This record gives sequence, structure tokens and C-alpha cells, in this order.
Amino acid sequence: MIAGIDDLSSDKVVKGANGAPILITISGNEGGTWMHRWLAIDFAIWLDLDFKIWVILL
Repeated sequence: MIAGIDDLSSDKVVKGANGAPILITISGNEGGTWMHRWLAIDFAIWLDLDFKIWVILL
């Protein structure tokens, strides 16, 4: 799990149906975005048609 997740406000964390975080955004100099690996794969499929075809044929 991600360290300090309890410190994040609810508007920066998107939780799935089971309550587990699937998308976290942290602002500031050391900020960034973390997403669950399944969401990351779906996002990559949306971005790259070649990757989508590779996943379908896998």
C-alpha cells in the first residue's frame, strides 16, 4: 500500500467498489499520480491502438 494514504483528503483519492484506492493525485513539488495497475492498463489501451491489439491477441 502507499505510505501516508490516510493523510490524503477524499477529493484526491478515487476508491473502487471495495474501498481500495484506484487513483491518487498528490499536488506540489513532490506530487504525482498513482493508479491501480488495471486502470493503468485500460488507460494505456485507450492511448495506443497497437497496445490494444496486442492485449486482445494475447
